[in-house]
Amino acid sequence: MTCLLSLSHLLLVKIFSFLNVSDKKTLLQISTHIRKVASDPLLWQHIKVNKTKLAQEMIQFLSMPKFGLLVTFDMSELKVDFQDETVIAKLLKYLYSNTNLKTVNFANNNISKFTPSRSAVHLPIAKLCTFTNKD
Repeated sequence: MTCLLSLSHLLLVKIFSFLNVSDKKTLLQISTHIRKVASDPLLWQHIKVNKTKLAQEMIQFLSMPKFGLLVTFDMSELKVDFQDETVIAKLLKYLYSNTNLKTVNFANNNISKFTPSRSAVHLPIAKLCTFTNKD
């Protein structure tokens, strides 16, 4: 194990990138050093997030650095009613700070609280998102 720990952070990230999600989760429990490497957002950028769990634990999810570089953020069909100002603020902050996002999907969710004045602060996300409500 000493040899593995002597490898650079970037090299370990590259090696760990070949693992499946279950194995990456296991790495998080091995040691402090390996957990730090296994928490690197580059390892988690292409995972598919469990939408139901995301809806239930939105604040915790948005606070996890390892999910800071997701390529796709898909909340479609969850029918989430975004009413909590804290959740909205965290979500907009996440969308603004994640420079890796290519796709954002809020289809069939209530985003009426995403007011133009609130979203204007986060203008760069406008090119990624289509905010439409289907009744």
